[in-house]
Amino acid sequence: MMMNCKRHDAGRIVRYSLTFLAGLLLASSGILAAAKAIVIQPQSAPAADQSSNPAGKSAPYGPVYKIGKGVTAPAVLHSVNAEFPKSGKSLPEEFQAIVRVGCIVDPQGMPRNVHITRSYNSDFDAQAVKAVKLYTFKPALHAGKPVAVAINIEVNFKMD
Repeated sequence: MMMNCKRHDAGRIVRYSLTFLAGLLLASSGILAAAKAIVIQPQSAPAADQSSNPAGKSAPYGPVYKIGKGVTAPAVLHSVNAEFPKSGKSLPEEFQAIVRVGCIVDPQGMPRNVHITRSYNSDFDAQAVKAVKLYTFKPALHAGKPVAVAINIEVNFKMD
């Protein structure tokens, strides 16, 4: 009877040891995955930036980050309403159009590389870009320091 108890205890020790090792392996792989998720990969600048920087050097505002994982979003300090294009004055009263504008907010809070990511038509697009270029932002922060981030802004056009 004593031998059965010892064998039973040895089996329990092996089981607990294997469970502990499996848990340790899972925890370490989870920590490694979390550590990889925290690393912020800078985005490449849009093609428009390549023409102003033909040597392919990094942008003057440094690496461009994505919002999240320790990078705060920039806050709009000043925005400008886009002017309704003259070509759209003959549209029906319930007309609405949305143009999505992408840009990089630099560490000083200024929009750079302003470009269209979802177009309505060239007249509306031009007015949306013109307005977004006049925006100012409180810069995004990473580790308490201002950084450049890529954002999208939806510009809504409605008939008044």
